[in-house]
Amino acid sequence: MRMRSFALASAMVVGVVATAAAEEQGELLPHKVGPQIISLGLGVQIDLPAGMILFERTEARQILEERGDHAEKALAIVTKLDAEWELAIDMLDIGYVSDKDADKLDAGDLLASMKAGTQEQNKVRAKKGVAPLEVLGWNKEPSYDRQRRVLSWSTNLMTEGQPFLNEDTNILGRRGYASAVLIASVDGIEQARVEAAPAITGITFEAGHRHEEFDPAVDKDSGIGLRELVTGGGVVAVASKLGFFGKIALAFKKFFVVIGAALAGLAKWLFGRRKKDAAAAE
Repeated sequence: MRMRSFALASAMVVGVVATAAAEEQGELLPHKVGPQIISLGLGVQIDLPAGMILFERTEARQILEERGDHAEKALAIVTKLDAEWELAIDMLDIGYVSDKDADKLDAGDLLASMKAGTQEQNKVRAKKGVAPLEVLGWNKEPSYDRQRRVLSWSTNLMTEGQPFLNEDTNILGRRGYASAVLIASVDGIEQARVEAAPAITGITFEAGHRHEEFDPAVDKDSGIGLRELVTGGGVVAVASKLGFFGKIALAFKKFFVVIGAALAGLAKWLFGRRKKDAAAAE
């Protein structure tokens, strides 16, 4: 799982802080406004709905890096001024991912593998002085939409007594997959799902980059399937058994991240960075 870092205990949620900051400062970081179709690069596009704003690669990576999150594969961040959620979009160009195991997504088996792998990973985290993580169970079991080539799931997790979750939607492409991670509080996830759904379904691959256009004669094959996408880089046990832990770790970097930034931190980025830069230039 490609976990995203977000502190969800803060009462200062994005929507409230962002709206207030917008009124006070009068401008946003460079962004796109829906409705419009936007090419994000690497063959990924999004039909951005009305009322949503999108920060492209440069701004998205700056936001993620400032709060200590993974940014090297980021394509965009989508949100709304009044939202209490964020959608982080990445492109993992690891090669073609097979969906031949779509009928083998046993939720119980996958959860057991995920828990075992997380226990192993916690040993590494302990050496780095990082708090351990606990997999509590599925918030939404893994499911695959064959027609759209979309794999999705949501896991309840806990660290240092604080519950949180990320909801993963993975759109398969010809040379890898696009990952859309919905970040929200446990209490707010249902509303977030409804509000963010149009943006998530709007993420597709452009012609020439689609999953069904894979050509084994010229395209790289990742050698993995849907099960490995679910368990991903966080599962040492599975990866070790299959003999490609190093490959998964480097390709996905889907390691659990300690929640480290308040929701208000995103609002600061959205509305405060340009003002600070302008002051520094004077």
